[in-house]
Amino acid sequence: MSKPKRIYQIVPPDERHQLIAEAAYFRAEHRGFQGGCPVQDWLEAERETDKLFSQPLPPRGALVFLAGNHN
Repeated sequence: MSKPKRIYQIVPPDERHQLIAEAAYFRAEHRGFQGGCPVQDWLEAERETDKLFSQPLPPRGALVFLAGNHN
């Protein structure tokens, strides 16, 4: 039996940039825009975003299974 193929999400550069910008903003907002460093917020948001999109997508069968049958 062969191993299932891993499928990764491909995010267009402009969408990735927007996601990072929003995540960096929310980091600053969370601390009340006090202290911190915008560059550090950006770098941490970039790491989190890249980590999120480097995870393999779940197999399609799992999505159907999770949806369940609501008859």
